[in-house]
Amino acid sequence: MYLGFAVDHGIVLVTQDLSGVVALLPPDTPEPDEQFQTEVADLHGDRLIAVARAHTPAPPEGAWNLATLGVHPDNQGRGLGSALVRAGLAVVDEMNPPGVRVALETSDSRNVMIYERSGFVVTATTPVDDGLVVHSMLRDPGGGGVPTTG
Repeated sequence: MYLGFAVDHGIVLVTQDLSGVVALLPPDTPEPDEQFQTEVADLHGDRLIAVARAHTPAPPEGAWNLATLGVHPDNQGRGLGSALVRAGLAVVDEMNPPGVRVALETSDSRNVMIYERSGFVVTATTPVDDGLVVHSMLRDPGGGGVPTTG
């Protein structure tokens, strides 16, 4: 479902063996229709409701969105996620003027290090219900990457 939307509007890279995927959306991506949003809500249930209630900072104007990164559990811990992020960023960089920014949000603290290795910095941390924390991150090649918390 996510990937179909990303294929229609952005960049999707998949490993040959289908064990990993990354999807990035440009800043002019339209909002998904109501049916899509309902299906996403049904899929994620209470966790999505908790995250949706969070007041995370808006990404910078003109930033791409690293929307999805996934690696099959059998292949995790081998650097595949980092390689997919780097490959996706390389495609974004090829398509845009120098200095393009890419933003993301992750509620899985284990992923923060993966993104940091690719040049992202945490720009805000937003506590959510049930102990969940959303990490807002930005890859800003020209911005010096000064992290803040919120």
